[in-house]
Formats: sequence, C-alpha cells, structure tokens
Amino acid sequence: MGAFSYAVSGFFSEVRIGRYCSFGENVQVGRGAHPTDWLSTSPVFYAYQGNMLEVGHDFDGAAEYHAFRPGPPGDIAVRNARTVNDFLAKTTIGHDVWIGHGAFLAQGITVGNGAVIAGAAVVTKDVPPYAIVGGNPAQVLRMRFSFAQCAALERLAWWRFAPWQINTIPFANIDRAITQLEERLPGLTPYEPARVHIGTLASQTAE
Repeated sequence: MGAFSYAVSGFFSEVRIGRYCSFGENVQVGRGAHPTDWLSTSPVFYAYQGNMLEVGHDFDGAAEYHAFRPGPPGDIAVRNARTVNDFLAKTTIGHDVWIGHGAFLAQGITVGNGAVIAGAAVVTKDVPPYAIVGGNPAQVLRMRFSFAQCAALERLAWWRFAPWQINTIPFANIDRAITQLEERLPGLTPYEPARVHIGTLASQTAE
C-alpha cells in the first residue's frame, strides 16, 4: 500500500495499492478464484500445501486426512502451476483511487489511476484511469475529466509528492491545478519514504 492511502475495512489479498487511495467499509479485493473446468471446484483437491483446513484430530478419518496430499503425483506440478498462476493472480490498484463501501474487485484486474468505483460495484474487468464505474457487473458511467485533462494528470503523476509539497495547488479547479502542477513539479523532489513492513508494526503494537 502506497503512502497516504487507507482502508476502513475489508479483505485484501495479492494486491498492490498506490498512493492517496481511499477505500470504504467491507471492500473485497483479490478473493481467491476456483477452477470451474476441473472435476471439483474445492481447493481440497488443488491446495498444493495440503491440509488447508485446520480441523484438529478428533474425528473419524483424521489420520488419513492429515496424511492426504493432492495428487496423483504426475498431476501435482500442473495443479501447483494453475494454483499459483491462475488462482493467486495479483490485482493492481493505481494512485488516487476511491472505492466505495462494499465494492468487490475480482482477482487479477487493474484499476487505473484516479478511478472511482461506486459502492457495492462488482468489478470483473480492468478499469481505465479516471473512469467512474458502478453496477453489477461494473460498467463505465462516465469519465472524471476530459481526455486532455486525464492525459495531463497521468503525465504529471502528482502523487509522487507529499501533501505538504503541493498544498497550495487549487485542487478544486482542475485546469488551474494542472497549470500550476506543470509549473511547480519540475522543481520538486519526489517524496520517497522508507518502506514499513506490517510485521514490524504488529510486533510494536504487541509490545
């Protein structure tokens, strides 16, 4: 997750998130897919690590269950490749993306910079930069700005900078904002904070 982004709540797996993103409640990103062209859709038969369900040992067949590994042996490499490549596809969310409450983003899609995803939208395809999408399945409702304005914002990539570096830019007037960004950004050094690992934060909180 990039600098100055936040999520209220939800599920995020195998996803790269840009800067200045705003996610509402219960946003779902990267929920695992299942094979629909195999004998079974259950991951019990393709989870390459085996024993995917933590069910303890106090039941009939427990020993057999814990010894079980998906097979047959000649097929396991193919299953592993499908699991990694198809069922763990990475999702990419650009910079300055706003995702409303309860939106669902399918695995492996790309959401362009500046896009807006309406609440409860079900997004199954890539979202163009600066598009506003909504519905089930989500469709482009309109663009936030004109083609020329969108192109200028993509070229300027203003999200490379911290809020205090561009706090006098007139954000509410897109044309004036673009003009002033074009004037000021060449003289600024992009903001590059050190990376923070979630494991480190968790251990500090525990202390």
